[in-house]
Amino acid sequence: MHNKEQGSDENEDEDDEDFQAENDAEEVGAAYRLFTHGGTGPITIAHLRRVAKELREDVPDDILKDMIIEANGGVRGKGRDVGGVSVEDFESVMKRAGLSFG
Repeated sequence: MHNKEQGSDENEDEDDEDFQAENDAEEVGAAYRLFTHGGTGPITIAHLRRVAKELREDVPDDILKDMIIEANGGVRGKGRDVGGVSVEDFESVMKRAGLSFG
């Protein structure tokens, strides 16, 4: 009986971890959509400009471009386009910044 109880505790821990992972994914997605203004992404320089403007921050384009390149691992778009930030890249940035969701 004791082993059975221990087994159920382990399953509860796994269930809690699964639930937390689902919540984290939902919160990352919600935060990501704030940047993309409800779109599916990727986050572009235009999105970052809008967010900076809403925050009343004057951030030069070269800084915004560097932010995107840092977040997406240097993956560029076509021509001079700096590319965009996928939801996976966004989640990675949040984790590196030490932000936790939940």
